[in-house]
Parts: sequence; structure tokens; C-alpha cells
Amino acid sequence: MRDLGRPGRLIDSFEPEVVEAMRTAHRMACEALQLKDQVDAVADLIARKILELAEAGETDPDRLCAVALRRLLH
Repeated sequence: MRDLGRPGRLIDSFEPEVVEAMRTAHRMACEALQLKDQVDAVADLIARKILELAEAGETDPDRLCAVALRRLLH
């Protein structure tokens, strides 16, 4: 995931387990959409949705994935 794959100030503000949950959720979402390249515009939108959810306190990868996909597709 482009936004979550590189260290940065935003990512550094999360605990390592939350970063891992976000990476897992992003991978799951990209697989669900059958994205071959996790560094494209759709993957970037997914990353942004996951970041928003994590900032709001969500840390479960399954919920991060499901809600990010739901928000992306609706």
C-alpha cells in the first residue's frame, strides 16, 4: 500500500500493531477487488479510507477492509 508502505509522520502516529492491521486490511481489500497493482488510484483510495477509519479508532483488519470497501463502492 503506497500510503501505508512507507514510513511517514502519519503512520508513525499509530502503534505497530495498528499499522499491521491497516496493511492487512489494504491487502484484503485489494484482493477482494482483484487489483493486480496495489499502487494504483483505486488502491490509493482504499488506503485513504483505511487511514480515516484507523484515525477514528478502528483497528480490526476485517472491519477496516469491509467498511473501506463499502465506503469506496457506495
